[in-house]
Amino acid sequence: MAWFDWASLSTASSTGRLLRSALKLLPKSAVVPIVRGRGCGLWWVVGASTHGCWLGTYEEDLQVALAGSGRPGSVIWDVGAHVGFVTLVAARIVGKGGRVVAFEPLPRNVEFLNRHIRLNHLESRIQVIPAAVGDFEGAGEFFEAANPGMGRLEPGGTLSVRVVTLDGVLERGAPAPSVVKVDVENSELAVLRGSEALVRKARPVFFLSVHTDGLRAGCLTWFREHDYEARPLEGRRGPVLDVLRAAPMER
Repeated sequence: MAWFDWASLSTASSTGRLLRSALKLLPKSAVVPIVRGRGCGLWWVVGASTHGCWLGTYEEDLQVALAGSGRPGSVIWDVGAHVGFVTLVAARIVGKGGRVVAFEPLPRNVEFLNRHIRLNHLESRIQVIPAAVGDFEGAGEFFEAANPGMGRLEPGGTLSVRVVTLDGVLERGAPAPSVVKVDVENSELAVLRGSEALVRKARPVFFLSVHTDGLRAGCLTWFREHDYEARPLEGRRGPVLDVLRAAPMER
């Protein structure tokens, strides 16, 4: 049976409208198992995010790429964890002997993130750091978008949040990662600038979401300067979203 992301269906067609209407019948408070993908069988709150999460079709190529880079017993850092879909997938990948460190500043998202962790009894495997990540440590202004997955650090934002650097988190004792996923709505280059010591010590593989050509160019330059090779995930290059996989060059 072919699978697809129902949440991406267009309302321009009668079929799309019909199937979207069927999805709306599900209570947002319902807890359901993820039906496919790397998180298959894990519990999910329907109203936490797009239906593509519990359907298992959300970020399918990233799910596969993470599974190819992580391994049982490894450490994955999820920067911009939102409500925890990639965090749960990462926890499945690293297994009981591994660790996931999830960073998320928005209180609404942190609440769902922690609930998903508890629902799946993954407290011993996942550490949540309720903070934004950038190139400084302290308090920052955070813009809350209507879509809770699109908030970002931005001067003039109405929400004050804690900001950390990846270097600071490593210095305070977090386990060094072999894989770092970053999706922070245009602050990706700031995250990289705050990870100099981490990169020197651990040389992790990065999966980085970039949303503009200018940001993409800046991130590619940063990676080259740090002896990384970066390329888009297959099929992901586009005007809105480009997921870069950046790995250390062989010396």
